[in-house]
Amino acid sequence: MDKNYYLEDAQELHQKYPRTFDIPTEEEIEALQVNDLVKLIFCFPEQLENGCRAERMWVCITEITEDGFCGELDNQPYYLKDLKAGDRITFQKKHIAAIFVKETNGLDESKFALITKRALEHREVNWAMHTDDLCDEQDSGWTLCYGGEDDAYWENTDNTKVISLEEALSLEPLLYEVFTGEAAVYYYDAKQNRFIAEEA
Repeated sequence: MDKNYYLEDAQELHQKYPRTFDIPTEEEIEALQVNDLVKLIFCFPEQLENGCRAERMWVCITEITEDGFCGELDNQPYYLKDLKAGDRITFQKKHIAAIFVKETNGLDESKFALITKRALEHREVNWAMHTDDLCDEQDSGWTLCYGGEDDAYWENTDNTKVISLEEALSLEPLLYEVFTGEAAVYYYDAKQNRFIAEEA
């Protein structure tokens, strides 16, 4: 069966947009090991009506070969219905857009966060805000959004969804530094490929 996606050449994108599209170094890629997470860009054959042209998803490396890598999809796709978490993915160095190494931590991933549907639709979190005004003991206090959600958007409760921190980390593992940090607001910096604490 033909695939309903193709993997973006991240190295080619970096050559076109070196200031705004950063990728791991050759040394970082060579140091990859089994169980490391890498982000790949799964492109659609055609751009969707909402302007989305790809899903950025994490793949857990299961095998490293002379020809490249094999791994298991670590996300549940939002748009690509023929793919599901756990599916086998084969790829090469040029497809790796980012690297994240899973860590053992004491974070209670069963707690909940609020996320906007816009972030879910784009499979991308760019802002994270924390409050100490919690609803109950399962409330982490975190709100995650894509960016650009105005007051009218927030007033409509249908535009948000409650997910576990485990689900949030599956969507974006880089949020680990956010959930274990001390700042109240973080934003994603594409050049550094990490979340940065916003100064008060």
